[in-house]
Amino acid sequence: MRIGKFIILSVLIAISATQVKAQEYNIGIRAGLNFGKYLGPQIPDVEKFSISNGFHFGINFSYNLSDFLAVRGELLYNQNGTKYKYEGDGWFKFTQGVGETASDFGLIYRINEIVRDRTEYDLDISSGGVALPITVHLRTLEKWEFFGGAYVNFIFSSIGTGKWRFGPENDFVEHSFEQGQFHNYRSDELADLNNNNFAPPITLRANGELAQVSSLVGGYSLHEVDNGNRIRSMDYGFLAGVSYYINRGLYLSLRGDLGMRDMTNNLMDYSYAEINDDGSFVFSDDFDRNLTFGLSLGFKF
Repeated sequence: MRIGKFIILSVLIAISATQVKAQEYNIGIRAGLNFGKYLGPQIPDVEKFSISNGFHFGINFSYNLSDFLAVRGELLYNQNGTKYKYEGDGWFKFTQGVGETASDFGLIYRINEIVRDRTEYDLDISSGGVALPITVHLRTLEKWEFFGGAYVNFIFSSIGTGKWRFGPENDFVEHSFEQGQFHNYRSDELADLNNNNFAPPITLRANGELAQVSSLVGGYSLHEVDNGNRIRSMDYGFLAGVSYYINRGLYLSLRGDLGMRDMTNNLMDYSYAEINDDGSFVFSDDFDRNLTFGLSLGFKF
């Protein structure tokens, strides 16, 4: 619904602005695909960021300083993110149960039972918001245009989807499991047995005793202290790109955005490789910046 309203508003602004003098100003529209990932420290051969995709759509306003030089501002709906994969030695905190059968699990003690084994974690993070780029454009020859500038991106939606697999790769042991992940970093709540961020638990045996794995429906189902959202609500940085004009108005554009802000909240971004002996998390101290490449088809009125 938000995206639809944004598109309608953008079209109405573009139509109403077409009366402005063409020799001094230009109104344009642009849409296309984003390909991006986070850049940050990673454990070699164990974890990595890879490219995720999204899209963008919006309008722009150009003030022509000369036939070859212009300043442009844009209003864009922008969707980008990253894919994250961890594969190596890891941990899981189990909730200890009472009794010897699954039917005896009506009462659950919140005791952290830490088991260490192979962990495979895949997560695709997608963030959507409104971006405001400001760029300077240099038109050379007849077809080519080069530009650069800065942007700020206000993020109102951050979602992560994927899987968490725990246990040996080619063998099944008592504490092995696989869980689907669905994280909404803007609305999910902390772990609480009395709210709905726990799906029906998985009952298995860990360290020789019956235990439960609470299905992680929310992005903060293992957290106990609220230190904000895991994914930041604002990004800013620099951009550069090039456009090729098919005719006087229609063009193809390639641009790159490099973020200058850490996109992950270090107080909510725990390690999948390490955990303290008392069950408390080991949080990261990483700087995970955004790198996005956008391919666009645009039209300038």
